[in-house]
Amino acid sequence: MKIVNNKTTSVNYKICVNKIKNNIKSIMIQNKGICNLQEIISLFTLSHLPHIEKLYYQSDIVEEEIMSLLLKPLKCLTVSSCKWENHQFVGKRCRLSAEINGGLVKLQHLECLYIDCFTMTHEVMETLLNFLTSKKSMKEIILYSLNCSDHDTSCRGFNLDLSQHSQLRNLGLSYIPVSQLNMDVSLLEECIVGELYKPGVVSSYLSQLPAANKLQTFRCVDLRSSSDIETMLQTVPLLYHVKYVSLVRMNLGERSLTLSPQMINIERVNLFYIITMSCSVLHDLITVINKLPHTVTVGMEGCDIKPETEFENFKTFIKQSDNFVVTYDGTLKSGVYLFEFKTSTASTE
Repeated sequence: MKIVNNKTTSVNYKICVNKIKNNIKSIMIQNKGICNLQEIISLFTLSHLPHIEKLYYQSDIVEEEIMSLLLKPLKCLTVSSCKWENHQFVGKRCRLSAEINGGLVKLQHLECLYIDCFTMTHEVMETLLNFLTSKKSMKEIILYSLNCSDHDTSCRGFNLDLSQHSQLRNLGLSYIPVSQLNMDVSLLEECIVGELYKPGVVSSYLSQLPAANKLQTFRCVDLRSSSDIETMLQTVPLLYHVKYVSLVRMNLGERSLTLSPQMINIERVNLFYIITMSCSVLHDLITVINKLPHTVTVGMEGCDIKPETEFENFKTFIKQSDNFVVTYDGTLKSGVYLFEFKTSTASTE
């Protein structure tokens, strides 16, 4: 069931929901300017659906609304604090109260949790992370932009111990005050590594990933520390089983991004909004992917590649080479430039 606006307020919809409520297992709410979302929740009797397992809630958070939806059967919960502005969602950090957190940690069947853009007290943060540590059956944990309101970036941080989480398949951590991280990567399939405030935590996160034999998707976002970027670039060639690599919003400079011949499953490398990157990095990258025995796609969206003249020469080379096929060269609707190409045939040269 998906709700995205306040135009469907007819009593007929309420009757329809009442007829099928025993079969509704998921709710998706995206608040695109709804004046009173609580009226929608009441209209559709969303707080009384008996078999809800998944809730996706993207809105400017109102405590009464989210509390009414934290239903006991929930297995998957996504809560993204944001506002609808200029035809898109923009993050808006809201307070995660002790009451909301209390309702969340009571979800006994929870397996997947995605929380984005909240501020909370040190005590509430500690309770949340302790809950996730103790919930060893979790399959997905995504924590983005969570701020300690008591200490801000000077927060001493928390230990997040996921070493007993043998079912964990998807992990994403970015802009959260974690000072120590351990995890079980045996079933990990997707991983997002973002900026973490405490020194050494990103490197610790990355160092555990080469043992993830089922990892398919690796995404690295917003790294600032030069040493963390170096560690990330050294880690990528060791991810032998990965299919998709994405690097987002970081300064690569002259550092080399390479793949290894052992990455026999690699299908795509995406570079998004790389602040600065040398064109020589691209030459090193295509040298490797051109030797792989299957097609690999490389996309560069919104990247600042220097020098510009060398980048133009690089694109010309790609377009004229029989070993590559250009799949996109132009400006997207968003106004961002994208250059994308793929290997056309295996080469051993």
